[in-house]
Amino acid sequence: MVVQLGRIDTVFAARDADVARQYNEDGYVLLKGGILPDALRRLQDLYTEFRDTEQNRLSAWAIKNKKQQYLLAFDGDDEFLNVAKDLIAEVTGLPREKLTVSERHIKAYTETADPNPLPHKDRFASQINIGIPLHIKKDSVLTLYPDLGLATNFANRAIVYDPSDAPVPEPVLVQADPGDVLLFRGADVFHERRNAAGSVILYIKMNAMRLDPLGEDPSSVRNRRFTQDMVAAQGSAPTTAARAERSPRILAIRRSFESGFRHEGLSIDIHGEAEGQAIDTEDLEMLQRLEEPTDVEQLVGQGEGNGAEQGERRARLLKLCSIGAIDLVPSEDASAT
Repeated sequence: MVVQLGRIDTVFAARDADVARQYNEDGYVLLKGGILPDALRRLQDLYTEFRDTEQNRLSAWAIKNKKQQYLLAFDGDDEFLNVAKDLIAEVTGLPREKLTVSERHIKAYTETADPNPLPHKDRFASQINIGIPLHIKKDSVLTLYPDLGLATNFANRAIVYDPSDAPVPEPVLVQADPGDVLLFRGADVFHERRNAAGSVILYIKMNAMRLDPLGEDPSSVRNRRFTQDMVAAQGSAPTTAARAERSPRILAIRRSFESGFRHEGLSIDIHGEAEGQAIDTEDLEMLQRLEEPTDVEQLVGQGEGNGAEQGERRARLLKLCSIGAIDLVPSEDASAT
């Protein structure tokens, strides 16, 4: 089934000029009628196909007695996600060129879902969430808990509120219905869905920090494939045809000690790659230099040091590209996601 959702003027409705102020003041904003009816129907049809065929079902993400999840993937999804990035940049003021998809899941709550679960904060990469209800059962509402504090969850996993710290206060209740669009800070504010059973919501989560811990931004797949092709074609070291970027799929860099602290080692975890790949301190230094996409020649230091030193840096870049820690981006696309 091919589902083309089109440009922003055929997906999201016109917005009041005041929504950016509302979002910045409250940390969330509800756009009533925010998605156009035809786009909503096509998303609902897409969910029905996924449910009936189990296409794109994320079995590893299913939560027993709570929900099933499906990856929002279809012909034309790149354009739709770019439209969503335009919406987020407009409402939040985050830089459009850095916006990265960290999750794009349709969440279908089971009939046995707890009607009043403890609130949680999403992983760090969920800086801003778009929620688009596809099917909502009676009395199902999103609950937000700004009174529990807005400290960011820096973990690469969701955290659940511990009521032993203090009783759960009364939440802000947000009634979002099919056709509405909700934006809120997923990693900053405790939230949950009350009376969720039978409801279906599309969540698109993003950040402006170039973090993609699940490998779900289309640019991550595209850039990894380009890097692999470039390394394979050149065989030794990348050239000036690209810029280098620290992979948004990096999950963790770990320091370990062996033999009574006499031997120290570093390893890196990257989504979609072998776990715990070994790196050294010079690899780490090269990764730390990549705060922004950087020309390959600048990264390896053309004109700095002798030929042998430049060759060593090129070999290091090749290693980090090979294990997935650095992506190569065509120069004209280096600022585009």
